[in-house]
Amino acid sequence: MKKQLLLIMLFLCVSCVAACGQGNDASQPVATTTPTSRIPIVRPTQLPTHTPAPQSTPSYLRATHGPTVLGVSVSNFFGKYGSTGITDGHSYTWTVYKDGNPTEVIGAAIHADGTVYRVGVVNSTYTNWSLSQSTQACSAFLPNGSSFEEQVSDQIALYSSPAGEIHMETQNIQGDCFLQFANTIGTAG
Repeated sequence: MKKQLLLIMLFLCVSCVAACGQGNDASQPVATTTPTSRIPIVRPTQLPTHTPAPQSTPSYLRATHGPTVLGVSVSNFFGKYGSTGITDGHSYTWTVYKDGNPTEVIGAAIHADGTVYRVGVVNSTYTNWSLSQSTQACSAFLPNGSSFEEQVSDQIALYSSPAGEIHMETQNIQGDCFLQFANTIGTAG
């Protein structure tokens, strides 16, 4: 019984190999016909390749030189601070150095059109900023024409600007501050 099973398996294997190799065996004769006229065959010297369509870079990713404040294109931030080290496509972060040492990290969150709606300034000096130093750091990002409106708490102040109401939050632990349009609080932009 074992012998018969082995012979059947061997037969099946040989049959499969023969069927797979059929037409590829150079030793078997191949029928050919002689053409009565020659048709030239044109072959390209190089095969065509698929070239993907160029992707346009969003204009807000190109550096421009203008004010780095809320409500402007993030391209102004690229113009002032250079390329960013950290991004997720909706926010960008730059480290600012003075005398070779990091002094602050600036973050900008943007809308889909590249407009900055939130700025964060993080103290990187390893010394704590006072609330007034933190307020001063964030005030640099207020749009032109902004004015103080109300001190809501020790750490939260409201400003008005031609672009809308602005909410500033300062933190007295390390001295970080955040500035954003009031109508974007709690949103992703």
